[in-house]
Amino acid sequence: MFFSTKKIKFLSLLFCLLFLFAIPAQRVYSFELDCDYGLRLDTNDAMSDLYSYQRRLSPWLTIKFPVLNGVQFDAQASGYIRYNPKSDIFRPLFDVDVFRVMTAVPFLNGRTTFELGRIHMQDTRGMVINQAVDGLGMHITLPRMLMDLYAVYTGWTNHFTTNTLLSSDDIADASNKKDRYYAFGARRLVLEHTVYFPQFFGRADVYGDMIANVDLRKKIQEWKWTKKFAKQTEVKEEVHSIYLGSGIMGPFAKSNNVYYHLGGVIEYLFRQTPKKAEGYISGYFDGGIKWMIDPTMQLSSRVQWGPKNKEGQSEYRPITYKSAGILYEGSFNGLLKPELEFKWKFKPKWVFNTGIYSYLTPKPVKTGFTRASFESIYKYTEFLIGTNGVVAGDVQLTGEFVYGQDSHRANRHRDFALRLNCQVGF
Repeated sequence: MFFSTKKIKFLSLLFCLLFLFAIPAQRVYSFELDCDYGLRLDTNDAMSDLYSYQRRLSPWLTIKFPVLNGVQFDAQASGYIRYNPKSDIFRPLFDVDVFRVMTAVPFLNGRTTFELGRIHMQDTRGMVINQAVDGLGMHITLPRMLMDLYAVYTGWTNHFTTNTLLSSDDIADASNKKDRYYAFGARRLVLEHTVYFPQFFGRADVYGDMIANVDLRKKIQEWKWTKKFAKQTEVKEEVHSIYLGSGIMGPFAKSNNVYYHLGGVIEYLFRQTPKKAEGYISGYFDGGIKWMIDPTMQLSSRVQWGPKNKEGQSEYRPITYKSAGILYEGSFNGLLKPELEFKWKFKPKWVFNTGIYSYLTPKPVKTGFTRASFESIYKYTEFLIGTNGVVAGDVQLTGEFVYGQDSHRANRHRDFALRLNCQVGF
């Protein structure tokens, strides 16, 4: 079966035609091909059809046109192919109506860059959100300050950059209608303000992030499990959240190869249902160290820890991890998240990278499979290994393999993902 998205196809096609006719004598500047392949293995077959994407393939093609009168135009095409061999369901989804227009103008002693279309959105360190989404972006670059402003809508995104699982609200969104596949937090309005001050205190940099998540969903589907059968119902629900983070980073005193990072975050989540309204507020600490062993080797570690508070724990924490690009709809309440990464430039144009990433919760693993337990049971660990570099000329290749596994004994999930990326310039 084939499903196409209903978006702003006419406007996208118009932009493509305008640029094609505007630069008839010039060749394409470059193109980028990105492809993810994921495989899911389940210990308990009874749950796999409902809670996992067994096999998926996500191709993504970006064509970058030459700069014309200070305006950069990109045209993109993406797809998502999902196949569940147990239920014999094959669902391809293709999208050829996305674009990005970018231009820069002088501003004070720096410049301001404007973006429209499918833009890349992330916070200062790329930890909370790091995803291609549709909307507006403005970037202000000054000698002593960098500032980013975003206003995006997530309901048009259909390319999966997620290496492993989705959070349960995304699964509910995807199952609500046959053509609803989203990379993170479907049908949300996301507003972001990021500011960065280089060398604010001596050699230390200071940053601040604000991310607001406005839920535009009307209904979601929820599964209720009993001993004999499962019942699916529609639930009216709204989940809004705001994220405030700040920190400081830089080299240690009298050192040029060891760097530190220390910060804190406060998150507030509001959930509205026909029966009740709930609010969650929590905070967590974020710290890390990066050691430049030599000019070719880098070892870094990071730890996030959120103490448990009396208000309880939100069930909306995502369970995806590395490069997931999922907006944190919840908190690190009662959660420890350690990371360890290693990068080695073994050749002048090639880099080897590997890492291990974990979610650790202090509570014992639950055995029930309610929606709340689906989000809260996980002690999840991922291992990544990859390489990237220049093959020849303007041809760059990137390859990554990710393995993920949770700690649920009765319904254990194992995830395998392979990511390939190729960039070619002319």
